[in-house]
Amino acid sequence: MATTTVARGSASPGPRAKRKAPFPVELYRSALGKKYVMAITGIVLIGFVVAHMVGNLKMYLGPDDFNHYGHFLREMLVPIVPRTWALWGLRIGLLVAFPLHIHAAYSLTRMNHAARDVKYQSRRDYIAAN
Repeated sequence: MATTTVARGSASPGPRAKRKAPFPVELYRSALGKKYVMAITGIVLIGFVVAHMVGNLKMYLGPDDFNHYGHFLREMLVPIVPRTWALWGLRIGLLVAFPLHIHAAYSLTRMNHAARDVKYQSRRDYIAAN
């Protein structure tokens, strides 16, 4: 019984298809994803500023209220997580939100500049009304 072999092409691999990145990475690469990141991190940062302001204003209520606020920050979510873990989670969240906000703003600005080669042609010579 004779067998025949079929000659095939060379064994060198052809161009490989790129694998898609995970969905959050693909979303962040788009302008819409960067705008979502800007919005969410902006809300987180403004929330920190407001909560920090309210906590510091407790100083005017007296030392007992101010100490209670400090104790509250350390004991936040204590039955669920160990002591001060929630406070460290908030700190890490802020340390992540700030650079993400800055990077999204910078890259959005770069995307907007790259989208239009020609500058806008209208002169901005508005005259202020009296």
